[in-house]
Amino acid sequence: AFPKCPPVIADVAEKALYDRYPYTSWKKGVKEFLPAPAKFDEPSAESVISSEDIIDISKYLDSDGRLQWDVPAGDWTIVRMARRATCASTRPAPKPGIGLECDKFDTAALDHHFANYYGKLLKKVGPRKGKNGWTTVHIDSWEMGSQNWTKNFLAEFKKRRGYDAKPYLLAYSGRAVGSLEESERFLWDVRLTSQELVLENHAGHLKKLGHKNGFELSIEPYDMNPTADLDLGAVADVPMCEFWSAGMGYNSSFSCIEATSIAHTMGRPIVSAEAFTAG
Repeated sequence: AFPKCPPVIADVAEKALYDRYPYTSWKKGVKEFLPAPAKFDEPSAESVISSEDIIDISKYLDSDGRLQWDVPAGDWTIVRMARRATCASTRPAPKPGIGLECDKFDTAALDHHFANYYGKLLKKVGPRKGKNGWTTVHIDSWEMGSQNWTKNFLAEFKKRRGYDAKPYLLAYSGRAVGSLEESERFLWDVRLTSQELVLENHAGHLKKLGHKNGFELSIEPYDMNPTADLDLGAVADVPMCEFWSAGMGYNSSFSCIEATSIAHTMGRPIVSAEAFTAG
């Protein structure tokens, strides 16, 4: 039983979206892709936690968060799982613009950010008035790392995937629940749910807020994001890329191929490019 069962899921930091390493640096040891075998080599039975042995005892927590549980006979391991901020910070930014990144899974978080950033500009200049001046809102290249939770993640997961994630949460620690294949499939569903939340509640929601004020949305849909680049870029009115970084220790030129592919697929007539912005 846990914790005697060791972690057996390879690359769990990326599969559970604790980290997303920069593809721009793949020549420096970052994996280009993670293996996805058709059949998993199952570990020994002693290394797998039966989902039937996992029970949810959160109802026994009092208002102070203390566990008040009359424990049945037997050997039990109590696992408490909690969420916290990733502490990812905006970068690069001048001092007034430095702060924690907002929750990319929650429209309320983006509404708050929009009101306190774009909103201040809108009070001064108002919505878009023509072809010149302020025409676009923008999501820059991702770079702040990943996210794998939000306050309503369990409800969103069940709505989208059709089953309860709670019995499988130990897979976040790299341990197999039910079987290695079940746990790998669960983490795939975690990634799929996370992607959908970013596309709908962050990129898609920013697009709606921008359109409401007459602005288009441009997106640089790459590096270290918890989504597929092409899916994130497809949300944009104007897909973007950057070509300037080759030979500077990393290389983002692949983003140009992504942006043109998105434009051709989605019928976007314009592709923008970031150029020579690093000092």
